[in-house]
Amino acid sequence: MKAKIMQNEITTSVPPTMSLSEALEHQAAHRPDERALVDDREEITWAEFAHRVRQCTAALEALELKRGERIGIHGLNSIELAVTILACWRAGLVTVLLSPASKGPELAQELSASGAVAYLGDADLYPVGELVLGRCPTMQLGLLLNRGAMTPEVVARFTSEGRAVTGMPDPPPGLAAIMFSSGTTGIPKGVMHTHTSLAAMGVAESESTARFPHVLLVVVPLVYSLFSLAQCLINGWCSVLMRRPDADTLLDLVARQRCTVVFALMPVFAQRVFQGQQAKPRDTQSCLWWLASGDAVPTSLLEQWSHHFPAALLEGCASTECGAAFYNAPDRNRPGSIGVLRDGVEARLVTEDGRSCGVGEAGEVLLRAPWLFTGYWNDPETTAQLLQDGWFRTGDLAHRDADGYYWFRGRLKQIITCDGEKISPQHVENALLEHAEVVEAGVVGKPDAQHGEVPVAFVRLRPDAKVSAAELRDFVSARVEDCGVPEEIRFVEALPRGRTGKVDRRALREQLSNL
Repeated sequence: MKAKIMQNEITTSVPPTMSLSEALEHQAAHRPDERALVDDREEITWAEFAHRVRQCTAALEALELKRGERIGIHGLNSIELAVTILACWRAGLVTVLLSPASKGPELAQELSASGAVAYLGDADLYPVGELVLGRCPTMQLGLLLNRGAMTPEVVARFTSEGRAVTGMPDPPPGLAAIMFSSGTTGIPKGVMHTHTSLAAMGVAESESTARFPHVLLVVVPLVYSLFSLAQCLINGWCSVLMRRPDADTLLDLVARQRCTVVFALMPVFAQRVFQGQQAKPRDTQSCLWWLASGDAVPTSLLEQWSHHFPAALLEGCASTECGAAFYNAPDRNRPGSIGVLRDGVEARLVTEDGRSCGVGEAGEVLLRAPWLFTGYWNDPETTAQLLQDGWFRTGDLAHRDADGYYWFRGRLKQIITCDGEKISPQHVENALLEHAEVVEAGVVGKPDAQHGEVPVAFVRLRPDAKVSAAELRDFVSARVEDCGVPEEIRFVEALPRGRTGKVDRRALREQLSNL
């Protein structure tokens, strides 16, 4: 049975000129007793959400931090985290959103690069941050956010006397957040978004998923899904915040909370969700949108999904810089593609020499939208390279078919060039993942004197699998061009993954170079 679209349309979405802080007050006035946020401990209404934000704002203002100063936010998804982000904006602070996976040198680098004067970590992550705060030259305060607490607690003070800080720019007008990119192709960059771009993104995201009173299950950390929170603030939707990704917990939440949108599933996690539903079916009739992003979804999973869920698994493509630019919809879905352009987004596909691509021809994706990021924090050189005349050079390769659907072909920096042919690692990985014994696969290029590069595959098999590397090569050769068949297949117990869950191909290349 197919999931049904709900018919009661929203009537209290906010005016498009409102900031997200203003949108919160708007929803609190128009729907005070409706659910706003749900986490693993409690649920609160819009009136309670606004009240807690006011309380937290007052506590932050009492610390005498200056408007425009940066505060590092390091937390797992929770009501407290959402409240703190909104309170920082209300107090005029810029949130530096740190991945829950960040620690050690990476965390210190991001705090120092942003010029953060305060670090706020929740109870599970503060001990990780505490180890590096003394290395950050601008750091003044360490703040602890306990579960259930209305306001953060000052637990550490630092002095910057004698530590000169140079090269730190003034924040651009209206700056709301600095979000560090996932860094799968290089050092993470501080992506800047303004209050205006975040609100505009919230409006755009909602128009794509239809203006109904959705219950949105937020799976990925808020640092990467801030646009989903914006979406709920703009439209008065309920956000169900999942603290840690767990397939069985997710399925139980969909059934119990009657979630209508799940945002978003990395392919490897989507596979676990599918297996969880296979083992113990739950009632998922309410869910209209199962959104997958972050990497290519195996064709086999897309096909099998519909046998256990009433709604399809929908692929899209998003970035920290532009949010979700491409999407498939329940009534307009082409499996294997990343979908069509979202309303308001413009795209160009260009060759290496800048020529526009024709239908079916692969090129780099350039994007332009009203909510595009404003640049990279304190990195004018990279900003000038990737943001040109209002167009963002994504570094993604794709082609467009005659019906306007886009098909992801890989990352420019990860493309393998063998005998002059361009090979997408994802294309080869998908072929490997079609084999019943393969659980995970990662493909990278290895320098080769004769061919330039040759593909090498790292593969994790199911327990007790008997398939050999030669058998896998034969299997792949029937599905990809000859130059895409891995020269070598290495069996591993696990694949390295970046902090967003993507296969870390940079780490795989480093493993090759160290052998």
